[in-house]
Amino acid sequence: MFNPAEARKASKVWIDTSKLDKKKVFYRLYIIRYFLSAVSPNNNFDAKIADLLSKFPSIDITAMGFCKDWKDEPLWQ
Repeated sequence: MFNPAEARKASKVWIDTSKLDKKKVFYRLYIIRYFLSAVSPNNNFDAKIADLLSKFPSIDITAMGFCKDWKDEPLWQ
């Protein structure tokens, strides 16, 4: 599996990606969210992710690479 591309010159740095496991789902969602915010600033990707995860509360999101307070990160607001 290929790793997603990272922005070379990020205009905004919301999360220190050096602390994220690049093989986990959260990292991939982070990259998608970052680029999506650039091309479609009014998207609702963050709300869709939060809604999807709330529908499956038994899923261990930390195993997916999510940090405990991921919703509080500026990227997801």
